[in-house]
Amino acid sequence: MGKAYKLYTLGPVGAAIIKVPYQPDYWFWYSDSEAIQKLMSVDLYIQMCDNLSAEVKVLAANKPYVHIFVHGDREYQIGVVLDDVVSLLELYRWEPPKDRVILICQNVNQVHSLLSYLGDESPIRLVTREKLREGLIFYKPEHGRWVLDVPDKSIKNTKTELKELKSMDKKIVHKERVLL
Repeated sequence: MGKAYKLYTLGPVGAAIIKVPYQPDYWFWYSDSEAIQKLMSVDLYIQMCDNLSAEVKVLAANKPYVHIFVHGDREYQIGVVLDDVVSLLELYRWEPPKDRVILICQNVNQVHSLLSYLGDESPIRLVTREKLREGLIFYKPEHGRWVLDVPDKSIKNTKTELKELKSMDKKIVHKERVLL
């Protein structure tokens, strides 16, 4: 038997407070993989809210994506790869992504096969569970492999953090993320 996870959802009072329709026990029908995908996308959402200057909105998405995150005027399709990359392989084989995509996976090797359908200019970024714990550290396709995407521009820093960054010789990657 698998590990048990506790899921907490809004009740009727919470739904009324934030003005969304209440649907009792909707989450009960999620499969284990759907629940884990949603939890992993919440981790990304939290990092984006912590590291980006504008509000991040969450919208529903069509499969194989879990959510659409909206940051300013940019939309990002969010996908989670647990065990099976086949649905994304089939999708990208016939139509490589034109819209911005962020994929969350366990490790880079898990999605290596996608590279055969992605060019260097593909608007797709990858984040691993391990790197997600460190901040918004993305990989991008480049010359047939996944490489770290480390921009030079800071997005959200306090004045104190900016002074600390200027005084340091090393870059703090998770404080310097830009989404393309």
